[in-house]
Amino acid sequence: MNKSNYRQIKEYGISERELIKAIKNLGKIEEPPGFWKDIINDNRYSEFQRNISAIELFKRHTYPGMYLLKFGEIVDQLEKFDKFHLSVIVALAGKIPIKIAGDRTVFHWQMTRSMNSAGCNIYFSLSGDLSVDLLLMYVDDPIKWKDNSSQLLEVGYFGDCVDKYDSLNQ
Repeated sequence: MNKSNYRQIKEYGISERELIKAIKNLGKIEEPPGFWKDIINDNRYSEFQRNISAIELFKRHTYPGMYLLKFGEIVDQLEKFDKFHLSVIVALAGKIPIKIAGDRTVFHWQMTRSMNSAGCNIYFSLSGDLSVDLLLMYVDDPIKWKDNSSQLLEVGYFGDCVDKYDSLNQ
């Protein structure tokens, strides 16, 4: 494990360019999901650092076919993973980075949004017919729902933080 990259990522006030460079140099997944969750939940980090950490949490610790029980462990205890920041996509007026189909529920997790930007948005789909309330019940009490066969199908990212991440990652 390259500890210097992890230390750098957790630095308060790290530049956006240095943050992306450190993430790019991480290599294989060795850190626990809690590494990213600690940053996401800590308001002392910049909005960009918290948003990119949310994207990295999903990129590095979720995968298609992951059962809801495991997915719930990954997103559990994220402060903004709640009714205020989560919604189900039922109608589409624009374009999103994942597929909409009848065999799945598409969720939109809006990390941040301001009047002047698209913020940071994570879209994910789970198999079956779910609601935000039901998803949060699964996340809050995974053992009770351990027999649920819903699986993560797809994850996509959209917003200004993604555009900036992509431009700095070249």
